[in-house]
Amino acid sequence: MENRGPSEEDLSTIADALHNCGCCYFFLKQFGKALACYNEALVLKGTLCRLDSVKAGTQNRAMKEGETGEQNTKVVHFSESTGSGFGVVFNKGDSLTYATTLKSIGAVHSKLTNYDMALQHYEIALQIQQSHLGYDHIVVAGTLSDMGHLLRRTHYMPDTAARCYKESLRISKLKLGPDHENVAHLLYNLGYVYDSMHRYNQAVACYSECVRVYGKRYSQGLLYRLLRCRGSNQSGQGEDIKDSISRDISFEEYQSSSDQASDMGENDSRENYHRVLNALEHSTRQAHETGSTVDSDNIFRINFEVLLLRFLEFLSDYIVDPTKNAIRSSVNSSVRSLEQASSNAVMTTRDQVAHQFLYLIQE
Repeated sequence: MENRGPSEEDLSTIADALHNCGCCYFFLKQFGKALACYNEALVLKGTLCRLDSVKAGTQNRAMKEGETGEQNTKVVHFSESTGSGFGVVFNKGDSLTYATTLKSIGAVHSKLTNYDMALQHYEIALQIQQSHLGYDHIVVAGTLSDMGHLLRRTHYMPDTAARCYKESLRISKLKLGPDHENVAHLLYNLGYVYDSMHRYNQAVACYSECVRVYGKRYSQGLLYRLLRCRGSNQSGQGEDIKDSISRDISFEEYQSSSDQASDMGENDSRENYHRVLNALEHSTRQAHETGSTVDSDNIFRINFEVLLLRFLEFLSDYIVDPTKNAIRSSVNSSVRSLEQASSNAVMTTRDQVAHQFLYLIQE
């Protein structure tokens, strides 16, 4: 019997298994093994993409290009979008799963501080996603955000990092709305970049909008703690939507290249809110020292909102929560006393006869 080799379905299964192995090694911080698995998965996925291109009617063109040592590719210069000067190759037939593995390889290189290699892989993945999904898809926003994290960490391309964050912010506002938590993450990161570039008025604008979003979410959490309304959700509306989208966006996914400055989530909301407040105060102070103009009315409004939230914090931390804890402790103590009394109760003969008589009544 003729041996035809593995089928396309077998190759796809093997590629997925290798990709998952790479994820496991990534979790274990064995980045060398993770990179090897991802690269093998990428080769298999590339083979499948070429087979799909042949089925689509490109076999003759591929054979002609193969004779001259060329490929059906489009060279996209990294310098056009990020200014790094590297040339990367984008195959038009590459699939979205191919782009996912490219992003995973880029994440490994980021962990190994090979930022140039990481950026090249993210750039190719971005081109593939844009060709399949368009420029306004939320997955594209996630890749742009990850590229912004990488570019910020290189410290020599802050302008390009800001452009990536701004484009990701535009898509996220369009798809998720202006009050979504991921929008706040991006605003914080964009403000961080502007602050590092000493563009304090733009940093203040980003931080101010970020404070508004986090203040809204944190105030919902405080009201939930104060009122304890049944059926309330302290995280606000749209959590189901966020959960379904975050699996695709992966702004904070395990392979994200973001550092502590980009880590943004009832304790998380409070921490994030105060973190952004501190950043806003710093940028506002620097803006005044350098003579930059800021919106004083907006700053006054934010300070008033901060005062109200701190009053709610005081009520929750020093009045409502201690009172609820005291009531809960008293109830639990009473329950334990009753349980102890019942366990130590003495049954008399009369009690036993009365207990048995209840069963006789039923019969």
